[in-house]
Amino acid sequence: MIESLVFWDSKRPITKKLLSRIDLRRLGCDEDQIASAASHEAERLGLTFDSDTVAGVLGETRRELVETLF
Repeated sequence: MIESLVFWDSKRPITKKLLSRIDLRRLGCDEDQIASAASHEAERLGLTFDSDTVAGVLGETRRELVETLF
């Protein structure tokens, strides 16, 4: 739906009006998928991975985003 409102040949294809139509609360955020990707990246880099810390960061980020936007 949003793509039909973007006019790529215009000077500013993504406008403030268009962005204001996006309800970020409805966007999917699979926290398990994020944690899994972070775990794999930590393993690849030889870093320690703490799933409790990741869960806390994701929760805090979600709260900050909601407070900022609404």
